[in-house]
Amino acid sequence: MTDQISHNLFADLPTSLTEELVNVLAENPQVRIERIVSTGQFTKPGFWYDQDEHEWVVVLKGPRKVAL
Repeated sequence: MTDQISHNLFADLPTSLTEELVNVLAENPQVRIERIVSTGQFTKPGFWYDQDEHEWVVVLKGPRKVAL
C-alpha cells in the first residue's frame, strides 16, 4: 500500500507476487488486523504450520473459477 491511508481493502492490489503481501492495518497489545494478499501461494504438502497466536480469517475475494 502507499503512504496514504486507503479505506478500500481492494485498493492497490498487485497482480502477481512471489510471496504473500502483508499489511498491518491496526494493532495494539491484544489484537493485530492484517490485510494479506495472496496470488496463489500455498504451503508445501506435509508442512505443519504452527504458531503461538490465535487466528481468525475472512476470505473477502477468491478465485473466479475453480478447476475441479
